[in-house]
Amino acid sequence: MVNFTFMTALHLVGDFYLQPSETSFAHNTRKLVFFRTFRYLVAFIPILFYTPLEICIQVYAILASIHVLTDKLSIHTNGKQKKTILFLFCQTARILAILFVSRRISPCSFFTHHIFIMKTILAVLLMGMPGSVFIRYLFTDVFLSEEPSGFFDVGSMIGVMERLLSLIMAGFSNLSAIALIITVKTWARAEDIKSNVGDFKHKYLLGTLASLVYALTVYAICFRL
Repeated sequence: MVNFTFMTALHLVGDFYLQPSETSFAHNTRKLVFFRTFRYLVAFIPILFYTPLEICIQVYAILASIHVLTDKLSIHTNGKQKKTILFLFCQTARILAILFVSRRISPCSFFTHHIFIMKTILAVLLMGMPGSVFIRYLFTDVFLSEEPSGFFDVGSMIGVMERLLSLIMAGFSNLSAIALIITVKTWARAEDIKSNVGDFKHKYLLGTLASLVYALTVYAICFRL
């Protein structure tokens, strides 16, 4: 469990926070897959410091293979399948690969004695880019339009703060504070909800509920299971 938690955190760093912009390789999918996989594997450098080299080679080979296969699947089925389903499928496949290889590595004593810190780091990482990507794909599938947005745009950052606050309040078993967060957010966007330009009302409701469900699900998985 300790290894799995640590390597899942490394997976999130490599699969989301280290990745290049897709538009940089818009006309060269082979180069895109190569750079994605290379940056993904860079995130797993820490395991080299406490794992025998031969085991590391096996781990890297398995992770690289799964990443390349799921990346190519994602590229070739883009537009043919719902992005949310494809995203969840690829992430599930990669997490299962992480689960498999984590059993081949002896746990580091440092992580064994700091499992709560590892779980907290994992939860915080999940609140950021993975959550933003998931909700963006959900919007694309439901509203059939893709609005280009980055991790540091206003909407995404509000969503990240909302998920982090929900996670913290759930940690303190203060669910009423989560209701207060939603109330304040609704009050701040009251005019936009009233005007409902571009079906804003439904987008706001879906985004808010998706963020809340996502944050509470992450809390339950990381700290209750």
